[in-house]
Amino acid sequence: MLTAGFFVLLALPLLLVLALGGPALSSTVTIRLYMAAMVLDVAALGISAFLMIGAALRASRGELFTIPFVTPLSRRLFARRRV
Repeated sequence: MLTAGFFVLLALPLLLVLALGGPALSSTVTIRLYMAAMVLDVAALGISAFLMIGAALRASRGELFTIPFVTPLSRRLFARRRV
């Protein structure tokens, strides 16, 4: 899930530049869009690292917990069939 979110964040400045005029857009606007996107990328990296380290610490203590979106999906995909 985080990987998909990162791909969206990485593609966002390109999509914005293309939506706002593509090559006709001034280089200053393009650079500012990419600078803002880099700030968002670093923030997303920090948040995801915080969440992953927190989950790893909880798992290392033997705690059982659910991860939103991932746990229900894995239960559906890897359900044990009882015979």
